[in-house]
Amino acid sequence: MLCTICKVDKPIEEFATYFHSTQQKMRTRRQCTSCCYARSREYKRNMRLKLKEKGLPYQERFSKLLDEFQSKDYRQNPNEYICDEQRELVHIMMENMLGWTWNEDTKIWSKEGVKDKNNNWFIFRRNPKKIEGKKWFSPEFRKHVKEQTIKYKKLGKTYLQIAKMFDISDTSIYRILNDE
Repeated sequence: MLCTICKVDKPIEEFATYFHSTQQKMRTRRQCTSCCYARSREYKRNMRLKLKEKGLPYQERFSKLLDEFQSKDYRQNPNEYICDEQRELVHIMMENMLGWTWNEDTKIWSKEGVKDKNNNWFIFRRNPKKIEGKKWFSPEFRKHVKEQTIKYKKLGKTYLQIAKMFDISDTSIYRILNDE
């Protein structure tokens, strides 16, 4: 196999492999491993030079921002406030804007349907919509859609195009074909 960078014919074992996420299979790079490593080293060296030109390295700038955020003005524990004004603003926002209620006895925020006054969170589950009364789920319509889908598929139409003809989703087409 010919390397696209050094233009040398090498055995396939000397080329790097990677997993292609969209094709879901292993692929072989067109560059040999030595050229890949050289390009990687050059890229890292150029990035270090760019960061030095800009001033502080990224890690130092990030750590300064982190230090500012974790300064004494910010509290790490809930219901711990710097002053009464901050407490008042938090309570206004939570109660008026978000609909939570503050329980002074237990010191717990609660909201109906989300969290109760005993600090128990509700589990959210999406219930599937029951649309049995709709026309496309009737047995006659299922049979019609199945027959027409097979016919249009032979003519080269995609599932999405067929779904648009019946005003349903392509997922519904798959389900009808699989008799779910």
